[in-house]
Amino acid sequence: MFCTNVRFIDLICELILNIRLKALYILLTLFTLFNGLKWANHFVREPYKPLDFRTYYFSSEAYWKGDNPYSDEAQIKSLHAYRDSSSIHLSNPGGFPHAGAVYAPQFIWYFGLYNLFDYKFAKYLDFALNLLSIFWIIVCIKKSNPNLKTALIALSILAFRGTWYALDTGQPLLQVFAICLWALSLYQSKSSPLLCSFLLALVSFKFTLLLPMICLLFLGKNKRPLIFYLGMVVLLNFSALLLHNNPSELLQAWSGNINKLWAYPHQFNTLNGLNIISSNLSVALKYQLNIPLNTLKLSMGIALACSYVLVVLKNKALSDGQILLFLSISNLCFGQHLIYDALVFIAFTLIAKKQGESLNPLNLLLLLFLILPIGSIADRLQFPILNFGLNVLLFLNWIWMFWDYFFKRNKAIKNAS
Repeated sequence: MFCTNVRFIDLICELILNIRLKALYILLTLFTLFNGLKWANHFVREPYKPLDFRTYYFSSEAYWKGDNPYSDEAQIKSLHAYRDSSSIHLSNPGGFPHAGAVYAPQFIWYFGLYNLFDYKFAKYLDFALNLLSIFWIIVCIKKSNPNLKTALIALSILAFRGTWYALDTGQPLLQVFAICLWALSLYQSKSSPLLCSFLLALVSFKFTLLLPMICLLFLGKNKRPLIFYLGMVVLLNFSALLLHNNPSELLQAWSGNINKLWAYPHQFNTLNGLNIISSNLSVALKYQLNIPLNTLKLSMGIALACSYVLVVLKNKALSDGQILLFLSISNLCFGQHLIYDALVFIAFTLIAKKQGESLNPLNLLLLLFLILPIGSIADRLQFPILNFGLNVLLFLNWIWMFWDYFFKRNKAIKNAS
């Protein structure tokens, strides 16, 4: 009788899980279609103007012409040279923060390859490579976690509105993260650690995105990949500086752009083009409270540093996927990131997911904020604070993960011993 009851309970649990899984598939499918068709309609109706790719293409070109790649004036100068051949609309072509270069100086090597081509061809080449990158991201996640269905991985990536936003703006995130996942697979298989380091170094111009991977290299027993990586990064950045006719001016302009990037979305009680798509907690806090900017910057920096120190000291019970997942959400909460960077968090969530593990209520709420057009909903409801729901939910998920990984898990290990 007892065995019959246990089997009946197991059957009920399996049925509930199947219903929840089907509901998740339906939700992801609907928003894959919604966000995909919304982007396709925009792509067909409007000329393709990938702002982020354009910024770094012309900033890189400015560098190779001897100008300062972090200068709006140098970028506008390059833009004007292409106006006739590329049909570029020059309304507000420069102007921080939407079109100012902020990546590390080594970006000129990566985008210098695109400069070999005319801008009109280069932007469509970039678009094609971004499409391939999305496909490669899906393949790499499947390889890292074979238990997941390919359809679930693909729908999770494509239902996310940030994926389409990154595709629309020509965001380097897609290519950078595809290369990172390739490097991760090489690192875990131990087949070619030096190639892993080289790939990470090549895309380290977007260095904040790579910090979790670098931490993983640091935690590994073999330090050669980390040393080789650091050496390559130093070489790429210093060579970019030394080849420029005025490296001190370049560094000063880069620092100024980064400071502006931090300050712009932190305008007290003000909505602008960046803070409604920012992920960091400081933006939500600044919108509600008039906290001094330096205080916010310091507190976020300390929180991010403590997250990494915690992982370094308490990583024994965590898998590589869990380390990458916790550090990626730490970056989103306490670093300077926009919504499309949450693609990294989604990917690492799938990589770290165990078989039979279901979404908790906070995960589900976060998923809804990542796939729903929150900005439009906030406008319709005339409830602007809704724009910052993503920031708060990311932080609540960070607290949940922090407790689960470093307190609940450690307590269970102590009790078992």
